[in-house]
Amino acid sequence: SKAVRARLTPTPLKLDRAGDAQMLLAERDNGEHTTDIEEQYLEAIRGATQRITLANAYFFPSYRFLRELRNASRRGVKVTLILQGQPDMPFVRVCSRLTYTYLLRDGVVIHEYKQRALHGKV
Repeated sequence: SKAVRARLTPTPLKLDRAGDAQMLLAERDNGEHTTDIEEQYLEAIRGATQRITLANAYFFPSYRFLRELRNASRRGVKVTLILQGQPDMPFVRVCSRLTYTYLLRDGVVIHEYKQRALHGKV
């Protein structure tokens, strides 16, 4: 909420530059920023020229998101998804797997991580 954000004081990080990797922070809330994260993902997917690697525990992509992943793979971008193989809720696995056929058909590589809970969203 705005009240909580107003009380938080940002602390600047002093980090040494270590290579040429880029990072983007996108806000998501149930008010003004409901689609910010997806829009940033879509922009990055559309601009990818070599590879896309996404890791996420819960994979419920929108139609636009699926379409852009498939389009990227079709244009020669190596698209790899690392998804939760044994989620704590069985319906999550069923819902995620509904998208696999479409993605695999266009060359997207899908790995299911099963060693422990996958909490990364990268």
